[in-house]
Amino acid sequence: METTLFISPSNSENLVFNSHVKHYLKIPIQCDENEYLTAKIIALSICNSSYIINDRNDEITLVESEEDGTNQSEYLIYLEHGNYDGEQLMIMILAKFHDVNNDYIVYSYSIDENTYKLTLSTDTLNRKAVMTFEQKELLGFETDINTLTSSSPLISTNLMNLHHDLGFYIRSENVKILHKIEQHDVIFYQPINERKFTYIIKQNLTNGEFVRIKDRILTSFDLSITDENGREIDLNGLYWEIIIKIQPYKIKHEVNELKINRELVEKDIKKNQEFQILERKNYVKSIITQLTKALAILIKPITLQLDSIDKEISKLNLKK
Repeated sequence: METTLFISPSNSENLVFNSHVKHYLKIPIQCDENEYLTAKIIALSICNSSYIINDRNDEITLVESEEDGTNQSEYLIYLEHGNYDGEQLMIMILAKFHDVNNDYIVYSYSIDENTYKLTLSTDTLNRKAVMTFEQKELLGFETDINTLTSSSPLISTNLMNLHHDLGFYIRSENVKILHKIEQHDVIFYQPINERKFTYIIKQNLTNGEFVRIKDRILTSFDLSITDENGREIDLNGLYWEIIIKIQPYKIKHEVNELKINRELVEKDIKKNQEFQILERKNYVKSIITQLTKALAILIKPITLQLDSIDKEISKLNLKK
Protein backbone atom coordinates (compact mmCIF):
# COMPACT_ATOMS: atom_id res chain seq x y z
CA MET A 1 0.00 0.00 0.00
CA GLU A 2 1.42 3.39 -1.02
CA THR A 3 1.56 6.39 1.35
CA THR A 4 2.31 9.98 0.41
CA LEU A 5 4.10 12.31 2.85
CA PHE A 6 3.90 16.09 2.53
CA ILE A 7 6.97 17.41 4.35
CA SER A 8 7.70 21.07 5.12
CA PRO A 9 8.86 23.12 8.14
CA SER A 10 5.26 24.17 8.87
CA ASN A 11 3.86 20.64 9.31
CA SER A 12 6.84 19.05 11.08
CA GLU A 13 6.88 19.02 14.88
CA ASN A 14 10.65 18.84 15.24
CA LEU A 15 12.35 21.63 13.31
CA VAL A 16 16.03 20.67 13.62
CA PHE A 17 17.05 23.43 11.23
CA ASN A 18 15.24 25.49 8.63
CA SER A 19 16.14 22.91 5.98
CA HIS A 20 16.34 19.90 8.34
CA VAL A 21 13.08 18.56 9.78
CA LYS A 22 11.77 15.43 11.43
CA HIS A 23 8.26 14.67 10.27
CA TYR A 24 6.26 12.53 12.72
CA LEU A 25 3.55 10.26 11.29
CA LYS A 26 0.12 10.16 12.91
CA ILE A 27 -0.23 6.53 11.81
CA PRO A 28 2.96 4.41 11.55
CA ILE A 29 3.74 2.78 8.20
CA GLN A 30 4.87 -0.83 8.25
CA CYS A 31 5.47 -3.75 5.92
CA ASP A 32 5.52 -7.55 6.11
CA GLU A 33 8.58 -9.62 7.01
CA ASN A 34 9.23 -10.49 3.36
CA GLU A 35 9.17 -6.82 2.38
CA TYR A 36 10.98 -3.59 3.10
CA LEU A 37 9.81 0.02 2.77
CA THR A 38 11.08 2.31 0.03
CA ALA A 39 10.93 6.08 -0.46
CA LYS A 40 10.98 8.29 -3.53
CA ILE A 41 10.76 12.07 -4.10
CA ILE A 42 7.85 12.79 -6.45
CA ALA A 43 7.57 16.60 -6.17
CA LEU A 44 9.29 19.58 -4.56
CA SER A 45 9.03 23.35 -4.24
CA ILE A 46 12.05 25.29 -2.94
CA CYS A 47 12.84 29.00 -3.21
CA ASN A 48 16.03 29.86 -5.12
CA SER A 49 16.57 33.14 -3.28
CA SER A 50 18.73 34.38 -0.40
CA TYR A 51 16.13 36.56 1.27
CA ILE A 52 12.51 37.51 0.74
CA ILE A 53 11.51 40.55 2.79
CA ASN A 54 7.77 40.84 3.43
CA ASP A 55 5.41 41.95 6.21
CA ARG A 56 6.63 39.08 8.43
CA ASN A 57 10.25 40.22 8.64
CA ASP A 58 10.46 43.86 7.51
CA GLU A 59 11.28 45.47 10.89
CA ILE A 60 14.54 45.83 12.82
CA THR A 61 14.73 47.58 16.20
CA LEU A 62 18.11 49.29 16.63
CA VAL A 63 19.24 50.57 20.05
CA GLU A 64 22.54 52.50 20.16
CA SER A 65 24.37 53.74 23.26
CA GLU A 66 27.71 54.12 24.97
CA GLU A 67 29.17 50.77 26.02
CA ASP A 68 28.03 51.43 29.61
CA GLY A 69 24.43 51.86 28.39
CA THR A 70 24.20 55.65 28.71
CA ASN A 71 23.10 58.07 25.99
CA GLN A 72 20.68 55.52 24.56
CA SER A 73 18.70 56.04 21.34
CA GLU A 74 16.18 53.63 19.82
CA TYR A 75 15.17 53.42 16.16
CA LEU A 76 12.61 51.30 14.32
CA ILE A 77 13.93 50.38 10.87
CA TYR A 78 11.55 49.36 8.06
CA LEU A 79 12.91 47.35 5.13
CA GLU A 80 11.54 47.53 1.60
CA HIS A 81 9.80 44.33 0.49
CA GLY A 82 11.42 42.28 -2.25
CA ASN A 83 14.01 39.63 -3.11
CA TYR A 84 17.64 40.20 -2.09
CA ASP A 85 20.96 38.45 -2.07
CA GLY A 86 23.21 38.91 0.96
CA GLU A 87 25.07 41.93 -0.36
CA GLN A 88 21.96 43.75 -1.57
CA LEU A 89 20.27 43.26 1.79
CA MET A 90 23.28 44.46 3.83
CA ILE A 91 23.68 47.58 1.67
CA MET A 92 20.02 48.47 2.30
CA ILE A 93 20.15 47.75 6.05
CA LEU A 94 23.33 49.77 6.67
CA ALA A 95 21.99 52.68 4.61
CA LYS A 96 18.88 52.65 6.83
CA PHE A 97 21.03 52.59 10.00
CA HIS A 98 23.18 55.53 8.88
CA ASP A 99 20.13 57.54 7.77
CA VAL A 100 18.64 57.55 11.27
CA ASN A 101 21.70 57.63 13.57
CA ASN A 102 23.74 60.44 11.96
CA ASP A 103 26.77 58.12 11.99
CA TYR A 104 26.76 57.87 15.80
CA ILE A 105 28.01 54.36 15.04
CA VAL A 106 29.49 53.64 11.59
CA TYR A 107 28.73 50.13 10.36
CA SER A 108 30.39 47.94 7.73
CA TYR A 109 29.91 44.41 6.46
CA SER A 110 31.75 41.60 4.69
CA ILE A 111 30.69 38.31 3.10
CA ASP A 112 32.78 35.13 3.25
CA GLU A 113 33.55 34.11 -0.35
CA ASN A 114 33.34 30.39 0.51
CA THR A 115 30.42 30.10 2.93
CA TYR A 116 28.63 33.40 2.08
CA LYS A 117 28.20 34.05 5.81
CA LEU A 118 27.79 37.69 6.83
CA THR A 119 29.93 39.68 9.25
CA LEU A 120 28.49 42.96 10.54
CA SER A 121 31.09 45.14 12.29
CA THR A 122 32.07 48.67 13.37
CA ASP A 123 35.28 50.56 14.07
CA THR A 124 33.46 53.09 16.30
CA LEU A 125 35.03 52.79 19.76
CA ASN A 126 33.29 52.73 23.17
CA ARG A 127 29.79 52.40 21.72
CA LYS A 128 27.46 49.45 21.18
CA ALA A 129 24.42 48.56 19.13
CA VAL A 130 21.70 46.09 20.10
CA MET A 131 19.61 44.80 17.20
CA THR A 132 16.30 42.99 17.49
CA PHE A 133 15.19 41.28 14.31
CA GLU A 134 11.54 40.39 13.74
CA GLN A 135 12.83 37.00 12.57
CA LYS A 136 16.26 36.00 13.80
CA GLU A 137 16.96 33.90 10.72
CA LEU A 138 16.79 37.06 8.61
CA LEU A 139 20.58 37.41 8.76
CA GLY A 140 21.39 33.93 9.99
CA PHE A 141 22.55 35.08 13.45
CA GLU A 142 22.16 33.07 16.66
CA THR A 143 19.02 34.11 18.55
CA ASP A 144 20.91 35.15 21.69
CA ILE A 145 23.68 37.10 19.95
CA ASN A 146 22.57 40.54 18.80
CA THR A 147 24.97 43.04 20.47
CA LEU A 148 27.62 44.68 18.31
CA THR A 149 30.75 46.54 19.46
CA SER A 150 34.10 47.38 17.86
CA SER A 151 35.63 44.30 19.49
CA SER A 152 32.64 41.96 18.98
CA PRO A 153 31.28 41.82 15.42
CA LEU A 154 28.14 39.89 14.53
CA ILE A 155 28.91 36.82 12.45
CA SER A 156 26.06 34.81 10.94
CA THR A 157 26.04 31.14 11.83
CA ASN A 158 24.69 30.23 8.42
CA LEU A 159 23.45 31.85 5.27
CA MET A 160 21.48 30.48 2.39
CA ASN A 161 23.93 29.48 -0.32
CA LEU A 162 21.57 27.66 -2.66
CA HIS A 163 21.92 29.96 -5.66
CA HIS A 164 25.72 29.76 -5.44
CA ASP A 165 25.63 26.01 -6.16
CA LEU A 166 25.02 23.93 -9.26
CA GLY A 167 22.54 21.75 -7.39
CA PHE A 168 21.40 20.45 -4.01
CA TYR A 169 20.89 17.09 -2.30
CA ILE A 170 17.87 15.82 -0.39
CA ARG A 171 19.02 13.44 2.36
CA SER A 172 17.44 11.30 5.05
CA GLU A 173 18.74 9.38 8.04
CA ASN A 174 15.92 6.87 7.42
CA VAL A 175 17.20 5.52 4.14
CA LYS A 176 19.69 2.71 3.62
CA ILE A 177 21.85 3.04 0.51
CA LEU A 178 23.89 -0.17 0.46
CA HIS A 179 27.08 1.28 -0.93
CA LYS A 180 30.02 2.71 1.02
CA ILE A 181 30.37 6.16 -0.50
CA GLU A 182 29.93 9.65 0.90
CA GLN A 183 26.38 10.12 -0.41
CA HIS A 184 25.04 7.09 1.47
CA ASP A 185 21.98 8.97 2.74
CA VAL A 186 21.04 10.76 -0.49
CA ILE A 187 17.49 10.28 -1.72
CA PHE A 188 17.59 12.76 -4.58
CA TYR A 189 19.86 15.21 -6.41
CA GLN A 190 18.40 18.27 -8.14
CA PRO A 191 20.48 20.47 -10.52
CA ILE A 192 19.64 24.17 -10.33
CA ASN A 193 18.66 25.50 -13.74
CA GLU A 194 16.25 28.20 -12.55
CA ARG A 195 17.12 31.87 -12.35
CA LYS A 196 17.95 33.40 -8.98
CA PHE A 197 14.93 34.82 -7.09
CA THR A 198 12.56 32.20 -8.51
CA TYR A 199 11.05 29.02 -7.11
CA ILE A 200 12.42 25.60 -8.03
CA ILE A 201 9.23 23.64 -8.65
CA LYS A 202 9.32 20.03 -9.82
CA GLN A 203 6.23 17.85 -10.15
CA ASN A 204 5.71 14.23 -11.22
CA LEU A 205 9.44 13.59 -10.95
CA THR A 206 10.61 10.58 -12.93
CA ASN A 207 14.40 10.94 -12.57
CA GLY A 208 14.38 9.91 -8.90
CA GLU A 209 14.55 6.30 -7.75
CA PHE A 210 13.02 4.39 -4.84
CA VAL A 211 15.56 3.90 -2.05
CA ARG A 212 15.33 1.48 0.84
CA ILE A 213 14.20 2.61 4.30
CA LYS A 214 16.17 1.07 7.18
CA ASP A 215 13.25 -0.05 9.36
CA ARG A 216 10.12 -2.03 8.54
CA ILE A 217 8.07 0.24 10.81
CA LEU A 218 8.22 3.95 10.02
CA THR A 219 7.05 6.37 12.75
CA SER A 220 8.89 9.50 11.58
CA PHE A 221 10.80 10.69 8.56
CA ASP A 222 14.02 12.72 8.82
CA LEU A 223 14.71 15.04 5.88
CA SER A 224 17.42 17.60 5.15
CA ILE A 225 18.46 19.75 2.18
CA THR A 226 22.20 20.24 1.69
CA ASP A 227 24.49 21.89 -0.81
CA GLU A 228 27.07 19.99 -2.83
CA ASN A 229 29.51 20.13 0.09
CA GLY A 230 27.10 18.44 2.48
CA ARG A 231 26.26 21.65 4.37
CA GLU A 232 22.65 22.13 5.43
CA ILE A 233 21.22 25.06 3.53
CA ASP A 234 19.77 27.92 5.54
CA LEU A 235 16.57 28.95 3.74
CA ASN A 236 16.09 31.89 6.14
CA GLY A 237 12.54 31.01 7.11
CA LEU A 238 11.31 30.65 3.55
CA TYR A 239 8.63 28.06 2.85
CA TRP A 240 9.51 24.83 1.08
CA GLU A 241 7.74 21.53 0.54
CA ILE A 242 8.86 18.06 -0.53
CA ILE A 243 6.43 15.26 -1.37
CA ILE A 244 7.60 11.69 -0.82
CA LYS A 245 5.97 8.42 -1.81
CA ILE A 246 6.44 5.46 0.56
CA GLN A 247 5.71 1.95 -0.67
CA PRO A 248 6.67 -1.65 0.28
CA TYR A 249 8.94 -3.75 -1.88
CA LYS A 250 9.10 -7.55 -1.78
CA ILE A 251 12.54 -8.96 -0.95
CA LYS A 252 13.98 -11.09 -3.75
CA HIS A 253 17.74 -11.50 -3.50
CA GLU A 254 20.02 -9.51 -1.26
CA VAL A 255 22.78 -9.63 -3.88
CA ASN A 256 20.50 -8.01 -6.45
CA GLU A 257 19.48 -5.42 -3.89
CA LEU A 258 23.11 -4.45 -3.29
CA LYS A 259 23.73 -4.20 -7.02
CA ILE A 260 20.61 -2.11 -7.67
CA ASN A 261 21.36 0.38 -4.88
CA ARG A 262 24.98 0.73 -6.00
CA GLU A 263 23.97 1.33 -9.61
CA LEU A 264 21.37 3.94 -8.59
CA VAL A 265 23.84 5.95 -6.52
CA GLU A 266 26.58 5.73 -9.17
CA LYS A 267 24.07 6.86 -11.79
CA ASP A 268 23.11 9.84 -9.63
CA ILE A 269 26.74 10.85 -9.10
CA LYS A 270 27.49 10.53 -12.82
CA LYS A 271 24.57 12.85 -13.65
CA ASN A 272 25.91 15.37 -11.17
CA GLN A 273 29.43 15.21 -12.64
CA GLU A 274 28.13 15.56 -16.21
CA PHE A 275 26.04 18.56 -15.21
CA GLN A 276 29.04 20.26 -13.56
CA ILE A 277 31.22 19.65 -16.65
CA LEU A 278 28.52 21.16 -18.88
CA GLU A 279 28.25 24.21 -16.61
CA ARG A 280 32.04 24.72 -16.73
CA LYS A 281 32.04 24.41 -20.53
CA ASN A 282 29.29 27.01 -20.81
CA TYR A 283 31.21 29.31 -18.48
CA VAL A 284 34.41 28.98 -20.56
CA LYS A 285 32.43 29.64 -23.76
CA SER A 286 30.96 32.76 -22.16
CA ILE A 287 34.41 34.06 -21.19
CA ILE A 288 35.79 33.38 -24.70
CA THR A 289 32.83 35.22 -26.28
CA GLN A 290 33.38 38.21 -23.99
CA LEU A 291 37.12 38.28 -24.74
CA THR A 292 36.44 38.05 -28.48
CA LYS A 293 34.05 41.01 -28.30
CA ALA A 294 36.53 43.02 -26.23
CA LEU A 295 39.36 42.20 -28.66
CA ALA A 296 37.21 43.26 -31.62
CA ILE A 297 36.55 46.60 -29.92
CA LEU A 298 40.30 47.11 -29.31
CA ILE A 299 41.32 46.12 -32.87
CA LYS A 300 38.70 48.26 -34.66
CA PRO A 301 40.51 51.65 -34.14
CA ILE A 302 43.78 50.08 -35.33
CA THR A 303 42.07 48.69 -38.42
CA LEU A 304 40.56 52.09 -39.21
CA GLN A 305 43.99 53.72 -38.77
CA LEU A 306 45.61 51.22 -41.16
CA ASP A 307 42.88 51.84 -43.72
CA SER A 308 43.54 55.56 -43.46
CA ILE A 309 47.27 55.02 -43.96
CA ASP A 310 46.60 52.85 -47.03
CA LYS A 311 44.44 55.59 -48.52
CA GLU A 312 47.18 58.19 -47.96
CA ILE A 313 49.78 55.93 -49.61
CA SER A 314 47.44 55.40 -52.56
CA LYS A 315 47.02 59.18 -52.98
CA LEU A 316 50.82 59.68 -52.94
CA ASN A 317 51.27 56.97 -55.57
CA LEU A 318 48.69 58.66 -57.81
CA LYS A 319 50.48 62.01 -57.54
CA LYS A 320 53.72 60.38 -58.61
